Amino acid sequence: MKKIIKPIIALIAIVTIVTVGCKYGIYLYKNMPDDNKMNNTIIDLIIPKGATTRDIAKILKEKNMIIDENVYRIKSKLYDYDGKYNSGMFEVSMNMTNEQVMKFLTTEEGRETLKNRITVPEGYTIAQIGKKLEEKGVCSKQEFIDEVNKIDTKNYKFLNNLPMRNNKLEGYLFPNTYDLSEKANVKDVITKMLDSFGNNFNDEYYNRAAELGYTVDQIITIASIIEREVKKPEERKAVAGVIYNRMKKNMRLEMCSTVQYAQGKTKEKLYDKDLQIDSPYNTYRNQGLPLGPISNPGKESILAAFYPEQSNYYYFVLKDENTGEHYFSKTFQEHVKAKNMYEK
Repeated sequence: MKKIIKPIIALIAIVTIVTVGCKYGIYLYKNMPDDNKMNNTIIDLIIPKGATTRDIAKILKEKNMIIDENVYRIKSKLYDYDGKYNSGMFEVSMNMTNEQVMKFLTTEEGRETLKNRITVPEGYTIAQIGKKLEEKGVCSKQEFIDEVNKIDTKNYKFLNNLPMRNNKLEGYLFPNTYDLSEKANVKDVITKMLDSFGNNFNDEYYNRAAELGYTVDQIITIASIIEREVKKPEERKAVAGVIYNRMKKNMRLEMCSTVQYAQGKTKEKLYDKDLQIDSPYNTYRNQGLPLGPISNPGKESILAAFYPEQSNYYYFVLKDENTGEHYFSKTFQEHVKAKNMYEK
């Protein structure tokens, strides 16, 4: 009997080792948060001069681009990237694998982002774009804002009949990655962004705006609110539905993102005094849409504004700060209950 038991124990031990090894192998191969697979958000990654692989792994962990620092370090060594990393500010996508990040930070492809390439993320404001251009050495933030307010808009159909306001191009500087020539000036950059908006805004959209009974500027304003309110892409149309439902009932929109735009800064939490700010962008005090867009929305948010989800929802509250998931409510009573549950 003992002769039989020993081989069985040995077999179990081998199976266990192989199973654990396979699981670790999969973990080693992946090492990227599941939420990042569909997340194409562009972030700035700053690699200090002289940074080691350990330093870089720590930075990537802090940016939530990797799961385990040690796994990244092992892979970097196995793939022979150690000691080859460039320094500077890189524009990277959250959905990049470990291997893509390593290659990007060690080749000319990555180094190009330090000079003649700029990525405008979805939801950036004119001020944020100006700051990024200043960091790139293209122009100063103020030069960009000044040029935005004086550029000729007659050649762009989507800019017809805009109301008088500061930062009149807010909403129309299309989020994209732009390759600039070394001689590019601030006007060239703005023209590229407006051309990109025009290329992505087809005749169907003009017809759909008329069908909904809104101007193009109002649709883009709705899209800009969606862009700033939503973190989970699948919630875009649901939030759009809430906005339309509230407008049909002549309810104030009461969107925190509009107050933050009015203040010119993003705060983690708004207090009652913040909601009292006197601004045409404050939808807690004013009826209807704000004076204009509060960000530069991407294509998916624009589509959500054109094709909102049909629902009976009138409210939403942040349910999970990490994922950005919201809880949607049909009644004020349900909304209050949800706020008491999630806003602790």
